[in-house]
Amino acid sequence: MKIPKSFSFLSKAKPSTFAYPPNVKPPAEKEKSKLVTAKLSTTDKTTNRPVIKPGEEEKKEEEKAGEEEKKEEEKKEEEVVPEEEPE
Repeated sequence: MKIPKSFSFLSKAKPSTFAYPPNVKPPAEKEKSKLVTAKLSTTDKTTNRPVIKPGEEEKKEEEKAGEEEKKEEEKKEEEVVPEEEPE
């Protein structure tokens, strides 16, 4: 289209109507504060529980039985041998 050089156009609209929109800035990242997590009593129990391997359980039972037998023998020895005091 050819427009004559002497042609002029006067608009009474605000320049912001035809202006480019402002650049969109990415939202500023807010510093997130760490929340304190609740520590459950079951968590403490599981973390403090000793880890038992499959073969160790039998060994512990045998050790307990052996200790009980020793205690019983010591009690019998104490009962059987009362020491007499000389007069």
